[in-house]
Amino acid sequence: MKSLKKFAMMAMSLSIIGVFLPVYASADSLLWDQSSLGYSALISNTYFNVHAADDFQFSQGSNVTTLWWVGNSSSATSNLNGFNIGIYDNYFDAGLGFNRPGNIVKNYGNIPLASVTETTSGGNFSEFNLTLPSPFPAGANTPYWLSIQADTSDNGQPWWGWAIASTTNLSKSVYGSGSAFGNQIPVEYDLTYQLYGNAVPLPPTVFLLGSGLLGLAGWRRLRKR
Repeated sequence: MKSLKKFAMMAMSLSIIGVFLPVYASADSLLWDQSSLGYSALISNTYFNVHAADDFQFSQGSNVTTLWWVGNSSSATSNLNGFNIGIYDNYFDAGLGFNRPGNIVKNYGNIPLASVTETTSGGNFSEFNLTLPSPFPAGANTPYWLSIQADTSDNGQPWWGWAIASTTNLSKSVYGSGSAFGNQIPVEYDLTYQLYGNAVPLPPTVFLLGSGLLGLAGWRRLRKR
């Protein structure tokens, strides 16, 4: 009887302590991988007023902190102003018969090239790496669409494309003109990019609070006896 009471009191103590336990995020890790480079690129720039988007989804809630992608330009040096980057929710377009970006859920706007690390990777291809101004909190098992559009409107550099990946995941990427995704068309490939960040861990307070409630229930039963 005494041992049961001690266990109940210990569980209650742990539940109280657990409320104050900090949750430490793990170091950034690879969350989504479409890094296998294909043979060409899909135009996505402001000069032609066209943009492309590709979808991703995580099995666990995650904070996306860093983007990596590959692009191809009409010269060995891309000479870009920057990139327009946004993340959209998923929308099944019944009229068109495919998934496409719906409403924008995170608009990072125009990211100047000075904030992006560019590395020439051979030919006219370049790798780009960006730490996002703020993390994107992605829900578990929820499809999203990443849009990356190069700002090439005023520098005499009209051609930039998002490199095609040699692998496919989820829905195919979409591509079209204008600012809305309603006139987008699907293409038969995905685009080359990676997403980094950290999965959102289950707070220890959830487990400890549950243990405390069980202990409290047991303690009340013992008192009634």
